Amino acid sequence: MLCLRKLGRKTLENDFLEEAVDFAKAKKWIARSPSCSGSIIETGLRSPRRSRSKNDDSAAQQAIRSVVHDLASFNYRRVRGVLRLNGMPDGRPINHKRVYRIMRDHHLLLYRPGQRPVNQRRHDGKM
Repeated sequence: MLCLRKLGRKTLENDFLEEAVDFAKAKKWIARSPSCSGSIIETGLRSPRRSRSKNDDSAAQQAIRSVVHDLASFNYRRVRGVLRLNGMPDGRPINHKRVYRIMRDHHLLLYRPGQRPVNQRRHDGKM
């Protein structure tokens, strides 16, 4: 049984903390360190916090290109709405973050105000 003794206002004895850690390890509330035997590294399992493998975005890219070609003034959220209503070719849903990433990588985003490229046409003739 755990005994609780205070040494000050907020300080607990080391014995109490060691007992609590041992109790939690027995109940598997505290994870083992990667250096322990049978850890994720030794068993070859992937860590759940590691990022997923990159999906093939070719089908999504073609669908986005077709929407942008038809409606060039749509931003990425409106493109996502059109894709949600019409459905994706592979039948899987697509979220706005993925649409934004694909449009950004393939230069399909709208220009932000003040970011439009400068026209290179010069007025060298007489006016």
